[in-house]
Amino acid sequence: APFAVSEAKPCAPSAKSKEVLEFTLAFFIVAKSSVSSPLKWVGIVIAALIVIIVIVLGVKIFGSKGNNNEKATGTQEQTTQIQQQTGSSNQTVEKVEVPLLVGLTEAEAKSRLNERGLGYKASNQTSQTVEAGYIMAQDIQAGTMVDKNSTIVLTISIGPESVTLPNIVGYAQSTAVEVLEGMGLKVDKILEEYSNDYEIGKIIRLEPEVGSPVAPGGNVTIVVSKGKEKVTMPNLIGLTKEAAIALLEQQGLKAEVIEVSVVGEPNGQVIRQSYEAEVSLEVDTVVNIYVNVVKETPTEAPTEAPTEKPTEKPTEKPTETQKETTSETTGTPAATQSSAAATE
Repeated sequence: APFAVSEAKPCAPSAKSKEVLEFTLAFFIVAKSSVSSPLKWVGIVIAALIVIIVIVLGVKIFGSKGNNNEKATGTQEQTTQIQQQTGSSNQTVEKVEVPLLVGLTEAEAKSRLNERGLGYKASNQTSQTVEAGYIMAQDIQAGTMVDKNSTIVLTISIGPESVTLPNIVGYAQSTAVEVLEGMGLKVDKILEEYSNDYEIGKIIRLEPEVGSPVAPGGNVTIVVSKGKEKVTMPNLIGLTKEAAIALLEQQGLKAEVIEVSVVGEPNGQVIRQSYEAEVSLEVDTVVNIYVNVVKETPTEAPTEAPTEKPTEKPTEKPTETQKETTSETTGTPAATQSSAAATE
């Protein structure tokens, strides 16, 4: 609508201005009747002029304040009219009821709000009791009537605040349980396994593994060492040194070879072992094996008996009697004996 221009009206003098004017006129009347000197009269006129000027200024000041008050009153009236118009327009906005959203998932809450023309703003918060992803609170209670297209603030659970599993590998079982329970966790299972690296009763690993986030009150499994794995001692008697060593290594055992010399036992074979067969031993146990090594002694060659060297010539010439005796003994013909004698 076009603005209406009002005509300017002269400001009416206020009650105080009238009192000042009446006082000034009374002052002149009294001064005129009582003052006879011209000089005094001039002073009175000047004073009167000053008073008139002051009165005029006062009228202007008070008049401007009155105009300002009128303007302020007009502004208040306009504001009231606008508020009334706004109120009448608000009455046309559609109202909807806020549904119950606590306990729903975020997707379910969004669907219900959209059905009623409402929006939402999510705020995440940890919770020990409400599962992650579910609504745990809403800023406007269910059943409240609100303008359509209003925004509802929803508090959504992100689950309990998690704790990080500490590195307690190598701890004694009792100490590990104490540490975990002190963090608000539960040791639900205790498993045992053989280990070549950790002594009996020490923690080998955790499930979940070290460094994993776990919810407060969550379950943790600890695996405890049973010591080194046990193996069965094989029977090595009668085996060669090489075969015995290979069999021990196959079982996870170590061999220490000791050579002995026993007469009557098989040479080059194991005749004794430090652990009996079929006993249980830890992996990497050292087993002494005794291998018979008999050294043969060399035989000496027989010595020949010395023979005497015969003399080349007899010391005495045989006599005739000796010749006859010789001839009879050997049975040599006489001619031969004679020849032999001649030769000598």
